[in-house]
Amino acid sequence: MAKEALVDIDVVRGRELLDALDQAKVPVPVAFWLRNEEYDEWRLILATPWYGPKGSPNPFLDLARAIPHKDHLIDDLHVALKTMQNPLIKSLRSIFGRTKSVEGMRLGAQMIGGIWVDDAYVYRIK
Repeated sequence: MAKEALVDIDVVRGRELLDALDQAKVPVPVAFWLRNEEYDEWRLILATPWYGPKGSPNPFLDLARAIPHKDHLIDDLHVALKTMQNPLIKSLRSIFGRTKSVEGMRLGAQMIGGIWVDDAYVYRIK
């Protein structure tokens, strides 16, 4: 079965969401679009310390409250939150965390952190 391509409008809207989160001072050290066997569609992966064992009990609500004028993007873009301890996130940070610029980098057809990545479009990895 053919996989749908990531379209430019989603890349732009993902950037718009990240810019809004940055302006609201929401920490999002890792952000990228991901397509793999876990998701049957593209997902905007956001890794934030707001999510996880020591994070907020409702991080999606906290994100929406931080950016009330852009909160619709969280649902529209099929956002998935990950903890900073997620194996994929930890691996990406280990590999690319010191890279000067990763924006626009494509990853795919490889295992990263024990997770198969069919395709990915990266905004940031810090």
